[in-house]
Amino acid sequence: MILVPVIYGAAFSLAAIYFIKGSISVIALGTGSIVLGIAVNYSLHVFNHSRHHPDIREVIKDLSFPLTIGSITTILGFLSLQYAASDMLKDLGLFAGFSLIGAAVCSLVFLPHFIRSDKNVVVKTSWLDKISSVRLESNKWLVAGIIIITIVLYPFAKKVGFQPDMMQLNYMSPQLKQAEAKMNSISGAALKSVYIVSEGSNLDDALEKNEALQSQVAGLKAKGLINTSSGVSDLFMSDSLQRSRIDRWNAYWTADKKQQVISLATALAPAAGFTIDGLDNFKELLSRSYEPVTAQKLQPLRNSFLDDYITEQNNKASVVTLIKVPEQYKPQVLAELEKRSDATVLDRQYLTSRLTQMVNDDFNRIAWIISLIVAVMLLLTYGRIELMLMSFIPMAISWIWILGIMTVCDIQFNIVNIIISALIFGLGDDYSLFVMDGLLNEYKTGKKNLASYKSSILLSAITTVAGLGVLIFARHPALRSIAFISVTGILCVVIMSQILIPFFFSLVIKKGLTKVFIPGRSGAGAGLYSLSFTSGL
Repeated sequence: MILVPVIYGAAFSLAAIYFIKGSISVIALGTGSIVLGIAVNYSLHVFNHSRHHPDIREVIKDLSFPLTIGSITTILGFLSLQYAASDMLKDLGLFAGFSLIGAAVCSLVFLPHFIRSDKNVVVKTSWLDKISSVRLESNKWLVAGIIIITIVLYPFAKKVGFQPDMMQLNYMSPQLKQAEAKMNSISGAALKSVYIVSEGSNLDDALEKNEALQSQVAGLKAKGLINTSSGVSDLFMSDSLQRSRIDRWNAYWTADKKQQVISLATALAPAAGFTIDGLDNFKELLSRSYEPVTAQKLQPLRNSFLDDYITEQNNKASVVTLIKVPEQYKPQVLAELEKRSDATVLDRQYLTSRLTQMVNDDFNRIAWIISLIVAVMLLLTYGRIELMLMSFIPMAISWIWILGIMTVCDIQFNIVNIIISALIFGLGDDYSLFVMDGLLNEYKTGKKNLASYKSSILLSAITTVAGLGVLIFARHPALRSIAFISVTGILCVVIMSQILIPFFFSLVIKKGLTKVFIPGRSGAGAGLYSLSFTSGL
């Protein structure tokens, strides 16, 4: 039953994407499945809360506000990925956002109908409840330690790196690396192939752009940065280049120069052992009128040798130049070629590096957008900047911890583990809202629900850490980084939500609170209090 909202959310998301755009990236679908860890968190809250409150109506009344607000902030965060440049991130944002919409609706609307509601059931206290009842925020030394560690980790948090080279993420055993190095030394495979593509509206246009590129390729070869190059420029030329060379030929071979060379050759040929008739072909070469060779006449040459370098389709044409570059010079060569606006560099490692760098740039920009969305939503929800800061600051501190620990442990973000950051953010957002709502209900109504919220958070954290933490035993470096970031991140957001938020709440609310008795109520309602702040933060 816990998995019902997860399945419903995934199905709802795929149906919504079908009506919106009709298709989704397989990569986005695979990486988006990690977001289902947030979706299962919703049903866990409902089931765990029902243990403490057998009346399902009370459960929904308590959970509807924090679960709705928490899901809205997370959903808006994922939907903000539509501003990313990467199509994969856009698809991921759609799949994750609609999955959470479906999971939240299912958890609050459909799931409660399948949970037994019995007010006479005796609530049993589990070991998780006992741990949740401990009020760690009262330990000032623990709070002081968190502040000190935050100050220490802050300089390191700004130095966390991003691994743009996906080739560094591959797992290779030492024996395989040794065999590869030996094979490269024998075959020369260490020279990396780089393809430079010149595109045009037609073949002649593409050939002209390719010919303009050759001077730069020749310059790089003269500097020793390129070993060899191959293409079509020496055999298959554009009409403009052919006319230019014909004009140079005609400008050089004037009538006087032709007559002078023919007369001199005719006089010297017998003495050199040649007959005068042997000069006829040379005379014809000089006297011939040259015109550009048509593409039809060059078609047999193209079919035999050059088809791999030329592509024509959809009223466009492209011409490829292949260069061989030593590994140590590859970054310099790529940087030089990237400056050209009339050519595109195609290289497997280069393309993946650009893709991951684009994802990194998107991530930094989207992180600011998400932070602004969460801050605004918290301010609109609580209506007080004090309460917004009490919920937002622990999330910010948890990110300082995560980034700082990554730098200290020499762990970098990559295109694989960066998706985990979305999971950590979503869970951290939910944890903070549930703790804050439990504290507010406790001080407004006197209902002791905070332990129930905290036990749900611990249960969610334990399941997530257990599920992703086992990847630490993997040999693949990308999988190990997922385990490290997920375990570190979840522990950080749990610590901040369970310690800092209650501490700030006690410091700000209790110290500046005037309790006002609500008259005209009796019985259970007589203990209600309303909040009024005597001073701002």
